[in-house]
Amino acid sequence: MTNGRQLKTHLKRAAFGLLTTPVVNRSLVRPLRHVERIRKAGRVHRLPVVGSFTARGFDGCAIQLATAGRDSIASRLFWRGLEGFEPESLGPFHRLAKVSAGVLDIGANTGVYALVAAAANPDAVVIAFEPVPEIFEYLAGNARLNAFAHLRLEQLALGDHDGQIEFFVPVGVTLATGGSAAIGFRPADQTLTVTCTTLDEYLDDHRSPQIDLIKMDTESTEPTVLDGASATLARCRPTIICEVLKGRTEQALHDRLAPQEYRYFLMTENGLEGRAAIEADGSYRYKNYLFVPEERIDWVRRHAGVPVL
Repeated sequence: MTNGRQLKTHLKRAAFGLLTTPVVNRSLVRPLRHVERIRKAGRVHRLPVVGSFTARGFDGCAIQLATAGRDSIASRLFWRGLEGFEPESLGPFHRLAKVSAGVLDIGANTGVYALVAAAANPDAVVIAFEPVPEIFEYLAGNARLNAFAHLRLEQLALGDHDGQIEFFVPVGVTLATGGSAAIGFRPADQTLTVTCTTLDEYLDDHRSPQIDLIKMDTESTEPTVLDGASATLARCRPTIICEVLKGRTEQALHDRLAPQEYRYFLMTENGLEGRAAIEADGSYRYKNYLFVPEERIDWVRRHAGVPVL
């Protein structure tokens, strides 16, 4: 069994290495993007793409991305446009970013949400936080490619204190998007030491403006991020898009948001579905909730562009 698994892993790595060779990717993979039947095939987004390209969608929004083949999110966007990655969340995020003075992308990865916000609203201050050095380099490359003057990048983790923390990172053929500061969250092949601060401290130090919209995906440490953001929640009352994983953070998020009078909406293809309690989708089809301060419900109804149910 072990030998068979090792052989499968070896073959997978060999195939991936071949497909990410620039000459092979240009001659074989990229031409398939223009074949509609193949572009819409079930798992075509797993084919890696090498080089730079433009991803479009959501009322003409366009961002540029660069990848050496290891960015799995970029591959989804290459094959299917912006609607190819979390459309039930990224679409409303794009529309809300248009009317936000300040937007934060916490756990930015290679920057899709931050780039969409910057493209949607040239007048907003957009700040992206990503602690993993290799991923941050991809994020920085994408930022340079788009040349958004109002997009700020920070190689930081956010939490409940200032200092250095351990960050646990799985290693594979694609970028390690599942890295987390939570011990034992996922099997980790690498432990990094990264700089951490609180959101309250960061915004105070940088005299940042009103923050209206936050996207947060920190692989199960979102409650800890909120612990370091209590002053920001009280002062700015931001609307928050947050990943919620089954059995991990539901109660802890409720404990922090209920006293701040937030309401909960699961983000689905049918719209924003109101929930009395935070309960993750066990199928993992829908990973994100929209947390909305009571007084901002009408703002979301006007601008999200999807039904609020």
